Amino acid sequence: MSSRLATRPYIAYTKVARADPIDRNKWTPGDPSEVRPSARPSFHGPVVELTGPLTISAGETFTQALMGRTPHVVRIGENTQGVFSDVLGRALPNGWEFGLPNEIFRTAQGTTFDGQGIPPDIIVPVFSDNDVSAGRDPGMAKALETLGKNNSDDRRGGLRISPGNGRSHSLN
Repeated sequence: MSSRLATRPYIAYTKVARADPIDRNKWTPGDPSEVRPSARPSFHGPVVELTGPLTISAGETFTQALMGRTPHVVRIGENTQGVFSDVLGRALPNGWEFGLPNEIFRTAQGTTFDGQGIPPDIIVPVFSDNDVSAGRDPGMAKALETLGKNNSDDRRGGLRISPGNGRSHSLN
């Protein structure tokens, strides 16, 4: 999905795994995940992403994959959950099974978001009791406001999608 939004190739994240059960500072060589622009229909305009504490696992790796995009994807809401790792499955002699997260996802600058989650650019409460009771969605309202500011030159307010063949389509 991030490839459909990419304007140029970039490293989404590099995954490393624990390489020693005792030395917490030993990691496998980094396994970079690159985002490459898709040749299929794509969108290269302004994008906002709504995030919150229920943005977990694949939602977080997708969020991290958008962080290197140009133009910048504006994150609105609250921090993501901070749970990135694939699970290393193991079985005990008694038949019990368990999963152990043993990886870290690092940005191109080496930053990790395990535990604290990925912070939004614009903090907006996500699904507070008062907002839900009143039928309000401040995150969506802020996203529409932000997109409106970014699309001020488009009087129709529609989003333009480029299918990769030089022509564009408008969604109104």
